[in-house]
Amino acid sequence: MVLGTYWHRKEPGYWPAQEGSLFYRQVPIRALDVWGRWDTDFYLDIARNAYPPLESDPGWIYNAAYFPLFPCLMRGASELLGGAGVFYVGIFLANAMLVLGVVYLRKLVRLDEGGDGLADLVTACLLAYPGSHFFSCVYPESTALFLGVFALYCARTGLAAPAGLACGLAAITRSSGALVALPVLLELCRGEDGRLRPRWRVLWLICPAVTLGLLMLLDLQLYRDPIYFVHVQAGWGRRPSFPLEPLFTFRLSLDYHLFAVGSAALVVWGLVRRQRPSYLLLSGPAVLLPLSTGMLRGIHRYMGSNFPLFIFLAKLLRERRRWRYAYLGAGLAALALFSFKWGQGFHPN
Repeated sequence: MVLGTYWHRKEPGYWPAQEGSLFYRQVPIRALDVWGRWDTDFYLDIARNAYPPLESDPGWIYNAAYFPLFPCLMRGASELLGGAGVFYVGIFLANAMLVLGVVYLRKLVRLDEGGDGLADLVTACLLAYPGSHFFSCVYPESTALFLGVFALYCARTGLAAPAGLACGLAAITRSSGALVALPVLLELCRGEDGRLRPRWRVLWLICPAVTLGLLMLLDLQLYRDPIYFVHVQAGWGRRPSFPLEPLFTFRLSLDYHLFAVGSAALVVWGLVRRQRPSYLLLSGPAVLLPLSTGMLRGIHRYMGSNFPLFIFLAKLLRERRRWRYAYLGAGLAALALFSFKWGQGFHPN
């Protein structure tokens, strides 16, 4: 990433400031500025100034498309730390959430199989994923990863209250965050004998309904539209579509299609191999949702927090040594390339 800052983009409008030979967006420090690109600006603006009212812009209010939990965490931590810069706080929070996400992902995998063998491989698959740089950027991806893993882990260990609260927070982290409630509901209804029965503890899943309801009330107050956060997506050209449609539009580079097809293939593998239903109930809709918006933009980061995919991938590679090394080698090489281009200020985003 830092190396990429020495070969910056030529468009002067993308870089609001310059110090010496460094063109930067957030701070004049190469090793820190690289963690703030593209959507980071929206999250920082919400953390500093809240959501703008409708009258502030005659067009779309694009800030409304970004869910409030991560900027609220940045602002809150900044206030607790005596007014520390929200960008620096965002870097710290993103990486802290990544650590927690990895810790609880390992705990979750150990519930499937005792020992560290599979857990180690799942961790390696996740961190060698070519879009894993988003986990450390000032983006909510690592927060979404942690809340999803934590919610499912709590549901499987009988901790209904923390699972419900985590689902509530996940619902206002990202547009796909509410999907976490589906596998949590399944696990909370599953008995020790594996049968599904109605249980009072599923009432904790009112939490995501409450948090989404509050977000809708906020949009109704600010924009006179309770689902403005959905409608504003039209400003980027997103629209409801048949899930396979974006795969046949080639406006973006080939890697977007490879990520989408690879993710869908892992879900199919999970179905064929009869993997845990809760994993399938999360991974399948989490793949279909971004494919149903008419475009593939963002698929690299969306799939990063879709953690069941990496569990499926680890199981697929476990007994295939050459495939395992091929994935790790290709993944790290692609990650290096994407990181370099990210430092330059290019997509993928």
